[in-house]
Amino acid sequence: MDTSESVLGHYAAQQLQQRIGSPVLTIGRDVFTRAQLAKVSCFNYVACSRLQVALDDLRVKSVQDVFDRIPPMALAVPGVGVIALAVLGAAFQAKKVGGGSPLEAWVRRHHDGQTITFGALKERAHVADAPRAATAAKSARER
Repeated sequence: MDTSESVLGHYAAQQLQQRIGSPVLTIGRDVFTRAQLAKVSCFNYVACSRLQVALDDLRVKSVQDVFDRIPPMALAVPGVGVIALAVLGAAFQAKKVGGGSPLEAWVRRHHDGQTITFGALKERAHVADAPRAATAAKSARER
């Protein structure tokens, strides 16, 4: 990216240069910049942020830890969608975790060798949460 100070001004050029090299995704001790994710065709930085928040809540140690220990159902939470899952796949690729199709390998690892779509997992999570949500709503009405 051309960040000419004579055209953009010193402050703007400096801010752009700093942003280019700063992390956009941190998964435990693994840190990814825009350039690293671009090498695996990942450009959705909003999804990076949403994925990072979800993984921070799970207290993961690294990308390898996510692959080994975190089931896909754990990420079937509001705010995390298929694009965030694709970002996770890009992180797997960037760290060379999971082989040729790391998302498929990750899902199969945690679902007895079967592949299941993330949409189906989110639906299962929604159905599983429905009784709790109904109970909470009833309690709120009774108050």
